[in-house]
Amino acid sequence: MKVKILVDGYPVECESPLDAAILLKSLSGKNGHGSKSGAQSSILDVATYSDFVSRLHKSQKKLLKALLAEEGTVEDKNLLKAMSMNDNREIGGVLAGISRNAGKVGFGMDAVLSSETRHSEEGRSKLYTLTAEFRRLAKEVGFK
Repeated sequence: MKVKILVDGYPVECESPLDAAILLKSLSGKNGHGSKSGAQSSILDVATYSDFVSRLHKSQKKLLKALLAEEGTVEDKNLLKAMSMNDNREIGGVLAGISRNAGKVGFGMDAVLSSETRHSEEGRSKLYTLTAEFRRLAKEVGFK
């Protein structure tokens, strides 16, 4: 069931209520308080998406493709395996590059993906989730 929500006055159509919730969570700051850095917008459109993707390096595209290959959230150990990496610091370096490129185009990293740290008996893990809007544009425009 598709859901339409308004984000900063723009209508956004999500594939499901869960996608809408993920999108809204990715747009909120710490503890549910919204935060935006500078004049950056968290809205992606075809033009900014295409500009952003054209700026990405090979490893950045590989990471986003690995996240696109999964339907939902990806745990760090699975992302490390897909990226042929050994350490989360390597993922951090790739994510920093993605964030820089997003900023160059005029939106924040939160328009592309969100990350969350989980603690369990096995230890700490990071969870990565692409935004519904990024997934939609990747499907609509393509991701090369």
